[in-house]
Amino acid sequence: MLHAMGSEQNKAVVKAFIQAVNQRDWGRLDELLAPDFARHTSTSGQPQIRSRDQLLAFLAGEAVTFPDAHETIHFLVAEGDMVAVHSGFRGTQRGPMGPFPASGRTLTADLISIYRVAKGRIAEAWVEWDCLSGLIQLGHHAPPSDSLDREQPRMDRMHTDKMKGETRIDANNERGRGTQKIFEPLICADGKSIE
Repeated sequence: MLHAMGSEQNKAVVKAFIQAVNQRDWGRLDELLAPDFARHTSTSGQPQIRSRDQLLAFLAGEAVTFPDAHETIHFLVAEGDMVAVHSGFRGTQRGPMGPFPASGRTLTADLISIYRVAKGRIAEAWVEWDCLSGLIQLGHHAPPSDSLDREQPRMDRMHTDKMKGETRIDANNERGRGTQKIFEPLICADGKSIE
């Protein structure tokens, strides 16, 4: 039962953190974050954050970029010191975002975040979201259908070369006839390919 209580307390810490971000309550965030907090992400363009102060500076900048930003928790799952959150973000870009000027457009995004709580404070977070979709919504990147070459090859036939592990299409277009590789098989950690 003690394990369940710890998980519930950790969920409460994460809920309080998200609420403090939504309210721009920097003092409360300071209390909820460990001094050596670290934020990890593989999302392109997102900084790797290695301290509470760096995160507070990042969040303050985000509040300038998206002054009406709000994160809504869809669900939380906790086990031990880890809390996983699926949430939604919504905000209007009123300020610059890296090299991108304010667009006045609204961004909606789903976030997957995992928090590690230690001694009642958030010590670590892993955050992932679809950055490309966000750039498209904000008008900073063309949607895939607009960014493709206008002259699309006509697919005459598709074949898989099992020896090379490739799938190719034979195509005709104004540049002539040719073969294009369209994808390679996915390779799992155990070295086996997915077909």
